[in-house]
Amino acid sequence: MSDIVSKLSEIKNQAAKFEKLELELKELKNLRNKRFIKIEQKSIIEERINQIKDELGIKKYSIEYSLEDIRNAKPKEMLIDKLLARASLTVFYGDFGSGKTALMKHIYKALLKNENVYIRYIDFDNPTESLKEFKIDDLQEKYGERFKYYGKRDPEAELNMVDEAEDVILKTIEDQVKYPNRIYILFEDNLKNIARKNKKGFLDTQHLWKLEKRLQAAGGTTIPLHHTNKDGVFADSQDIMNFADISFRVSFNTNSDSIIVEPHKQSRFRVEPKAFKVDPETREITGETEYKIANIDQDEIKIINTIKDLLFECGDFNQSELEKEIKALRTNLGVGERKFRAILKKHIDTAWAAKRGENNALIFSSIEKKAKEDVKVSNLSNQVNIDCSNTFIEDTKTAKVAKPQNKKETVIKEKKVLSDNSEKSLFQKNMNKDEKMVQGG
Repeated sequence: MSDIVSKLSEIKNQAAKFEKLELELKELKNLRNKRFIKIEQKSIIEERINQIKDELGIKKYSIEYSLEDIRNAKPKEMLIDKLLARASLTVFYGDFGSGKTALMKHIYKALLKNENVYIRYIDFDNPTESLKEFKIDDLQEKYGERFKYYGKRDPEAELNMVDEAEDVILKTIEDQVKYPNRIYILFEDNLKNIARKNKKGFLDTQHLWKLEKRLQAAGGTTIPLHHTNKDGVFADSQDIMNFADISFRVSFNTNSDSIIVEPHKQSRFRVEPKAFKVDPETREITGETEYKIANIDQDEIKIINTIKDLLFECGDFNQSELEKEIKALRTNLGVGERKFRAILKKHIDTAWAAKRGENNALIFSSIEKKAKEDVKVSNLSNQVNIDCSNTFIEDTKTAKVAKPQNKKETVIKEKKVLSDNSEKSLFQKNMNKDEKMVQGG
């Protein structure tokens, strides 16, 4: 016991000496930059600065890159294609219930398939019962040292959770330096509870950012999670967004039961929007799905299915004809020509086929009709009954078919399956329920 006390005393004395030297170093640097200091005086000050740096173990020009530093630099590496880069600070943010936690589970499970990956997850958002539901214990048992989960609160001890989180980050930095061939990935869930606060109560990300940059310099990756405020923008300090290499906005699309991930900022890494299909019962991601199909609203669904049924029942249409045929529906939904044309191009080869016809005009045709399949109306669409007897169609290969004088004679009877005020999906309601439970806890 006395031996430990003696060693601690030595450590304290050394720390006090170093703090004194650091203070002197700071004062001398300020003095050196004074305009009234002469050149010969500056050389004396510089000599003492170098002596202090030697005592503190600071290399002269320590921020200068050597030839070896640059030649031995690791190339850019994407850990998950077009989503997550190695040695990056990648922020994911979104509303409560947007699916951020579900997305993180999907990400770290995918990353753990690489035997060199070591996950360190700091979770100050979810209670223990949620972790059991997430099957964190199964991952701990399966991966051992490669998967560590933090955030436990001791009811008998009043711990400073910010300090505890910083200890985890420092240990992760130490391990990454010690084992450079490993890939350490630090999840911070969420910034509101992990970062220090300033005197006004806002997030002070400066200190946290310095730690994250140290991990990045060692080759590690940090993934902070954060919430948006009531206005739907990044809450508290914007500094972390400025510090980040990449940031994504996460949202949940109830029409397609999908988590939508859209880049907000990207610097030297190539990232793209992504979408992940969710099982509404289990709230688990079942896999990646096509972004442009998943990121769809009710109005777009109505237009898509009206066009699909029109093409199936009445044959091919060019772009101008389609614009006129469903003008009433577009007007009712408030969809202008520019957005309508974007929808047409967006869903080529998925909702309908398209080819160039006479005068290089785009001709749209039914994929289902070409495949001689029955019309299958999605549960997320409007069923449409069409009478083509008065619909004008131009045959680009032969002569023009007679067109009715009054375009309103075209009959498109809509049977609404989805109302504009459709209820949230089961997934969304469950996510919101969990968020309330966390906040209440």
